[in-house]
Amino acid sequence: MRRLSRTGRTLAGLVSMATIITGTVVATSAPAAAAAPDLQLPFPCGQKWRLDTWGHAPALDMVKEPDQHGTDGATLVAAAAGTVSESRWLDSSGWSLQIDHGGRYFTTYIHLKSKGLAAGTKVKRGTVIGKVGASGSMSNNHPHLHFELGYDSNGDGRASWGDSGEKVRPTFDGVTYGQANSRTWRNVESHNCGGSDEPDPPSLFGADFNGDGIGDIFATGTGSLTIWNGKGGNNFTPPDVVGANWNTYSRPIGGDFNGDGKGDLAAVRDGTLHIWNGKGGNTFTPAEEVGSGWSHLARTLVSLGDVNKDGRTDIGAVDPDGVLYVWNGKGGNNFTSRDRVGSGWTGYGRPVGGDFNADKIGDIAAVDTDGVLHIWNGKGGNNFTPAVRVGSGWNRALASTLMSLGDVNGDGHTDLAAVQDGTLSIWNGKGNNKFGPAEPTGPGWTPHFPAEFGADFDSDGVGDIFATGTGTLHVWNGKGSNNFTPADSVGAGWADVSRPVAADFNRDGIGDLAAVRDGTLHIWNGKGDNTFTPAEAVGPGWEDLAATLVSLGDVNGDGHPDLAAVDAEGVLHVWNGQGNNNFHPPVRIGSGWTGFSRPIGGDFNRDGIGDIAAVKDGTLSIWNGRGHNTFTPAEAVGPGWTDLAHALMSLGDVNNDGQTDIAAIDPEGFLHVYNGQGGNNFDPPVRIGPNWNEHFPR
Repeated sequence: MRRLSRTGRTLAGLVSMATIITGTVVATSAPAAAAAPDLQLPFPCGQKWRLDTWGHAPALDMVKEPDQHGTDGATLVAAAAGTVSESRWLDSSGWSLQIDHGGRYFTTYIHLKSKGLAAGTKVKRGTVIGKVGASGSMSNNHPHLHFELGYDSNGDGRASWGDSGEKVRPTFDGVTYGQANSRTWRNVESHNCGGSDEPDPPSLFGADFNGDGIGDIFATGTGSLTIWNGKGGNNFTPPDVVGANWNTYSRPIGGDFNGDGKGDLAAVRDGTLHIWNGKGGNTFTPAEEVGSGWSHLARTLVSLGDVNKDGRTDIGAVDPDGVLYVWNGKGGNNFTSRDRVGSGWTGYGRPVGGDFNADKIGDIAAVDTDGVLHIWNGKGGNNFTPAVRVGSGWNRALASTLMSLGDVNGDGHTDLAAVQDGTLSIWNGKGNNKFGPAEPTGPGWTPHFPAEFGADFDSDGVGDIFATGTGTLHVWNGKGSNNFTPADSVGAGWADVSRPVAADFNRDGIGDLAAVRDGTLHIWNGKGDNTFTPAEAVGPGWEDLAATLVSLGDVNGDGHPDLAAVDAEGVLHVWNGQGNNNFHPPVRIGSGWTGFSRPIGGDFNRDGIGDIAAVKDGTLSIWNGRGHNTFTPAEAVGPGWTDLAHALMSLGDVNNDGQTDIAAIDPEGFLHVYNGQGGNNFDPPVRIGPNWNEHFPR
């Protein structure tokens, strides 16, 4: 190294003393399990600074170029977004400040001129945090910034400066420094140009409603918005019921849509996209209407994080033709016009967004009809890599409840979660499109993430059987593995009612019933224990439709269960649900339905969209929903259904594999269950037992 000036020799000497005091000979990088924060030099944009390791690599001492004049009192800004975790005086290091960036990473700023921002203050990259000075005995009265990037390897909640086991080489603007002692970098220019208006990077992925940097869970399956705040380590607070009347909205997505660093929500109602801006503490502003024309996109609405690398949260959706569109966020709840990204997205469940390969660019994950989880990594500019196959075994129950949580265990990586059999499980991301094994958090989640198809009157996530053939409503609750409880006689008075159909018509997470009496459609809302509220009259004019009434699931993509029926001329009509026991006016789908058995609904190809099945001339056929009230042409599944057509029923999932199952009663009164395989295929029938014909008379 060339000869130093007097000030340079003085600085080198004080650093050597510090090295002896801390017992550090040569600092080495600590093993880091999470991706390090995206750092910029901690000085205002355009300034040039000299960086030296002296004898304490990878820590850096920084003085202002060209000749160190102007260092004293120079403005110091945050190298990355985070929360000030320490701001204090120490005799040796003077005024010192440490910022927690999440994922156990901390940046430390030593020898400030005066006390910096207070502990607990949330900062963005570029936020002014103090001024460079010469405080503390180890500064030797030489103004400079001593900077360290640390990783909390021992889990004590801080990075200990001077501890070689917790020091990490910093990377500023893509260039790594601090590789060895006695290294100098001249005229390093700061590109910390975002200022205090730059969005907080952690908020770009997942939802953080209380501003602690840890992902939260939210759900509206009960009709109320409920939030479980993450505590780190895959732990969550008890549920916080924030507000009611969410049943008329699609399943919401979370992100920072106005760019203020707080978690927001977005959902669709009546075709209009609404945004609720978070205020912190699980509170939100009233809904703001963003734009119309979203009805057919509501089911696949996804918060992507940042996919065009502009620091704003973007959203996406897949239309009924399988085309993915992206709307790039502009901040302030505004978005660009949609950008057509590509086709071929049919056959996948509802997508979720996150940063699954830890490159700070938004990615997409979705499950195909074979139960395989795929990831498309963002490349910037709304472009994505081809699909990466991540793993199999993601049945429909998991696919339909798949959610991206952000970082819930505090390692800096995006995590996934899903619900099956009432248990929420978390798959912790590793940052390379890989995930740890499922970690169950506990039961009781079914009401918040209810089954989308079939009947579930006890909210256990398993399909139930119901019948009114004797004039009394009986319910057989599914126990899984094609087993059912003995019949529960719920109540009489059903003799003058058409054969009922089931769905969650008021979106409270509990199965309801709908049927026609005296030409009027009625709904009985479930209470979760095989009991129901008194009938609510929805509307007249159903006399000629009662015999073909069918519950479809969601066929227009707005997240609400829909009804259908065939009129006397053989025309199929669909009534799209509004989520509050009400329905939109009928949509005429098409003619040619004369001669078919009473249709049933379900998701038989496992794409999350309601399908129709019916029998004609002994052959079972399926029409797969495409969204937006459209269906594919009929696919013949197989013959031999003549004697089964009168009591054909859609059960939901009764064997816990996540597929929609169907059942029928044979002429001898035996119940046969056909477990769905997805792809409109079914296993051979499982014969359950006799004496079902009294409940399903021919």
